Amino acid sequence: MGIARVVLLPGILGTAILTVAMWYFWFGFDKSPWIRKAFWFPPLYFLLPIGPALYYFFVYRRSDVISVLSAATDIQPA
Repeated sequence: MGIARVVLLPGILGTAILTVAMWYFWFGFDKSPWIRKAFWFPPLYFLLPIGPALYYFFVYRRSDVISVLSAATDIQPA
């Protein structure tokens, strides 16, 4: 049981942090039209392990908010 916990705990914590961060972005910073936000609601809500990761790659990384922030701080996204 100890090895399984050590292996799974980082994945569980990472998924939890990414989920909270993507919901925070979805509610507060995503300036997409309502239809696009409605499209992303089911994956974020129902596909908990993979939905936030998909949202991160397809919406968050391409967002204007992130582009402006990285340009202002001279940080390039990975």
